[in-house]
Amino acid sequence: MFLENSPFTTPSPGLRKTDLLIFGQKLEKIVLATVPTSKKAHIVAREDIASLKKGEPTPWRKGQLDKIFSQKLPIWLKPDKLLAPLDCVDSTDLAILVEGVDDVVIEKGSEEWLEETCSSVLRQFFSVRDHFLDPSTSLSNINALKSYLPGIVDQDDLHLLLVESLSTARSIKEAYRHTVETGRLLEEFNRFSFPLFHLGKSLFCFVVGRRDKDMIKSLCHALTNFARNGGLKRIHIGFSSVNHDRHQSLSSRRLAETLMDEAWKALHHASKRGPYSFCDFQLLMKPELFELKAVDRSTLGKLSYRWKDFSKFSLIHFKPDFIDRKLLDTHLTSLFKNELIVADEEGYFVIRRGKTAANSEKWASSLITKVTEAQGERYSLSAGISSYPFHEYTKPEIARNCKKALLHGSFLGPCSTVVFDSLSLNVSGDAYFSESDLSAAVREYRKGLELAPRDVNLLNSLGVTYALMNMTDRAFDAFIQVLDIEPDNFMALFNKGLGEKKFKKYEPAVKSFTRALSVFNNDDEDERASFGELLFQLGVCQFRVGNYRQCIKVLKKWYKAKKGEPGSERCLRYIGISYFHLEEFKDSAMWLQRALVTNQSDGEALSMLGTVYLKTGEGDDIALNLCRRSVEMEPDNGEYKIRYAHALAMSHRYDQAVEILTGCTRSRKFKISGWLEIARITMMKGDWHNCERTLQKIFSSRETNPHHLKKAEELQTSLAEKRLRSNSPKDGT
Repeated sequence: MFLENSPFTTPSPGLRKTDLLIFGQKLEKIVLATVPTSKKAHIVAREDIASLKKGEPTPWRKGQLDKIFSQKLPIWLKPDKLLAPLDCVDSTDLAILVEGVDDVVIEKGSEEWLEETCSSVLRQFFSVRDHFLDPSTSLSNINALKSYLPGIVDQDDLHLLLVESLSTARSIKEAYRHTVETGRLLEEFNRFSFPLFHLGKSLFCFVVGRRDKDMIKSLCHALTNFARNGGLKRIHIGFSSVNHDRHQSLSSRRLAETLMDEAWKALHHASKRGPYSFCDFQLLMKPELFELKAVDRSTLGKLSYRWKDFSKFSLIHFKPDFIDRKLLDTHLTSLFKNELIVADEEGYFVIRRGKTAANSEKWASSLITKVTEAQGERYSLSAGISSYPFHEYTKPEIARNCKKALLHGSFLGPCSTVVFDSLSLNVSGDAYFSESDLSAAVREYRKGLELAPRDVNLLNSLGVTYALMNMTDRAFDAFIQVLDIEPDNFMALFNKGLGEKKFKKYEPAVKSFTRALSVFNNDDEDERASFGELLFQLGVCQFRVGNYRQCIKVLKKWYKAKKGEPGSERCLRYIGISYFHLEEFKDSAMWLQRALVTNQSDGEALSMLGTVYLKTGEGDDIALNLCRRSVEMEPDNGEYKIRYAHALAMSHRYDQAVEILTGCTRSRKFKISGWLEIARITMMKGDWHNCERTLQKIFSSRETNPHHLKKAEELQTSLAEKRLRSNSPKDGT
């Protein structure tokens, strides 16, 4: 029986950039308390050091900084500074700079004393930091967040993101494993090294400073896509941003608590929007801030009163491009004198009875030209135009359509005039999509398709939205429709491949991704943004179908482009395992070792690396330890247990190996593999009778496949040769 590693005994992680952000002040205090006479300590980047002189007036020699940072050598910088490079697992360019050190300490401090002092600082820091780490994920815990957040809430553009990915597990073990995997996935995604916390129950938190709201929304979209492609069945994000109008009277601690409360509220709302969604607290509380806010009741009432007897009309919504609407009132009075006008906060609705949308577009364009010629470009307007009757739209919906046409026109610049059409609905759908209101986005895209059933942009947008709602069948149908219209549509091929991969149809996915690769257009911004993920997904699918050579080729290309970026390490295991299956064990060991540096809980990589060490003679004890650790992580994994048993046998622990394998043979999936290994071990022991008996079980089993049969026949041949040599008369007898 194996004792599985509990989630509370994970090894302490190395130093990370986020540790320095969250616990940097604690590190600085430890430095000041440890380095005699020091007066100031702060974390610096390599480029900051390059501008300093090594000592007055001595400049840095060429390559000296490279040596210091590569070898992590602490060094004195005269007259009063100590530079100690930090050995971060995700950065090689950070150091502690200590100032105000007495020259007596500098003169008498030996290299050994200096290195021991720096080591002591790190030991003390790790001791303090580890009290604030969650043991299952090795991320900072809720107490760390409570300590960190009040100290930085005065930063510009600060945002707090709560991220949850609830597990569907039926056991506590599976739930913890899900939490660990989610934490690892978020660390891979965290390319900017934002402070990341695990608050418990698969609830995580990012704290992001000095980024605008648009960047946060892009981050949320990227994270939901990354999570979906990474295999998470759901992920929800609720975020709140520091708003000086809303929060100006709050103390730092109360503001930190309020941000948490607001993000919590937004997270709850996001969970209702679909499996991959997010919500902005500010828009939740003030929906009027949304760029497609509804026409207010007062304005709609005035419009309804004026058009109630009209069976046919066009409606124009004029909106100033640069100035407040009220500043235009006096200039437009004469131009509007014969028209039905209703003013709202943003602009003017003009009802033109009996006029078509095309006629009103010409009129609106002429009016805008007159205004700008008379008053200047500062007084320019844009116009959104719709008409009634139009398809199945009601009169109130026509007013909303004008706003959608205006939003469409905003992409064309000032003085635009746009008649509502299918493209307007694509734009309005994108606006809802950008706020993660997926149901509303689907509604807009479908309405657009009623006007233009063969619009590939609408179909692609609809498919992507369905995919984020876990309506994979509908998403797949949308992409198929696109490919019926445009067989070489890159985005449809890419998204079709993602759908096939989700259904574990890896061979069709390889075909879709390969075809997408062949039609890739580097000049297209959307295609360029998806190219990296396409390569990675193609490599993974090649791995799944056993095309290991192609997997290595594709993922090495992807890794070369992404190397150094957080998340680039997710390809390492696939390359290492592919080399293993190709029996190129030296390369396999190199890539598996790299993979385990970033994810020590990868049981498959541990198990295979142990087997590689056995085959290459790198050390039976190390191999045995790696295989044992993989089984401790996943005691129910028969494949790991068979490799562990093989490692035990190579260490001459035959009985223990056979005991493990006997358990494996009770599983239908691993029965034949278990018998093969038992036959191999009994032959090693010289127990030829039991070896033969086990081989006969393999030959007589209906579940024996050609691969197993070949291995069994090879063992039978070896057994016959051993018996023959044993029965041969010895020389001289």
